[in-house]
Amino acid sequence: MKFLNLNFLIFLLLSSNMALAYDAVFVFSPYQSPDSAKSQAKEVLKYLTEEKPGYEALLVDGYNIKVMGIYKNPESQSYISAKARLKKNGKTVKALMDFSATANMRYPEIAPRVHGALRIPQTLRFIAQNHSSEEDTDIILLGSPVYDAPRDHAFSMFDGLIPSDGHLVVSRSTSPFGTDGEAEMLQHLRIHFALPDDGKTQNNQYRFYLERFWTLYIERQDGSLISFTHDTQSVFSNVKSNRPAPVHNYTIDLNPKLEMIRFIMADLRNSIFFRPLSPYPVPRDQLKNVKSLVLALKWDCLCDLDLYARPFKSADILSIYNPETPQGRHIKQYVLSDEKEWGFELIAFDIPVDLAKLEIVVNNFGGMANREVKGELRLAINGKIFARSFKLAAKDYFSAHGVDEAFNAGHNDKPYIMRFDAAQIVTNPQPSL
Repeated sequence: MKFLNLNFLIFLLLSSNMALAYDAVFVFSPYQSPDSAKSQAKEVLKYLTEEKPGYEALLVDGYNIKVMGIYKNPESQSYISAKARLKKNGKTVKALMDFSATANMRYPEIAPRVHGALRIPQTLRFIAQNHSSEEDTDIILLGSPVYDAPRDHAFSMFDGLIPSDGHLVVSRSTSPFGTDGEAEMLQHLRIHFALPDDGKTQNNQYRFYLERFWTLYIERQDGSLISFTHDTQSVFSNVKSNRPAPVHNYTIDLNPKLEMIRFIMADLRNSIFFRPLSPYPVPRDQLKNVKSLVLALKWDCLCDLDLYARPFKSADILSIYNPETPQGRHIKQYVLSDEKEWGFELIAFDIPVDLAKLEIVVNNFGGMANREVKGELRLAINGKIFARSFKLAAKDYFSAHGVDEAFNAGHNDKPYIMRFDAAQIVTNPQPSL
């Protein structure tokens, strides 16, 4: 019995030196169908009734961060049957089944968009702050690893987004995924994800990045990620066998940038990044009023390139740091293909653009590259693709220094920064390298 119940914390501290604790914590999501929630509840209750006498568990609403009840198998042999155990825990069983019956019906105006949504950082912190034992405790998260809380819209992992590692090294006042100053927060906690069968995490590559992120998040706080699977029975088996954490080679990317990176599966043959280039120049009299212009930057290296652009001098600069302006939108994503992973950035303009006035800058923000970086800038105009391949100097530190100068001075003297002339690219097309 290893977990201190928040509801009794103040009372126990005032009245006794003893701490009420639990063997496991089961975390449920209110955002699923009632049928799914009911089936999940029955599966958990079956598991609990088969545990040893004295086994005690806490049941938690992992989105609203509320205790639903305490389940305990009595020590007496007269409560050895599942029916007797359920009856003895009647209040908690009823609370769980009532919770299941109203699933997916709670506060629909502010509901997350993810099936099985959990507020994972907040739930784990709630558990950890009231954990009183030096023995390991199993935390079973019955829900999605995709974080989506409307009040934390900027940090949503919905639609294929995953936080960059920069989120992990800041404080939680800066990002809900921050771990700075929390080095032992999850000590002695063994975390298990029982993922929903919602299609979001079925792709093995996307699931790899989700598991990697939560592994690093948990381990940076001295916890262990034991299970990450759609098979709930495998999770229960891992709990019973006290399975150790899987061996991995994940390491924190030292890039300090706070960003949400989109990971998508795509047929690269039909992507703007890989479609054939147009050999025909755009007439100069068609450069002043280009509609639906898209800029696309691609690279394939252990580095981080940044794309910046503004349609005219007085406009705000679009970039990863300023992803939306009245003139357009910036999107960063990693495309997962069958062959390799590519880093991409896109800027889509919502207004007609004069290519003679358009300013484009690419910066090698930094990374582990020890050689010059190769990339390609593409422009999509009226269904035609134009491109320029380029090389930038390698960089073993992270910085955007020099980008403002490149815009304001109209030139740059940094070997890791390059300006592009959009008009020259489309009027003098060249094949991709």
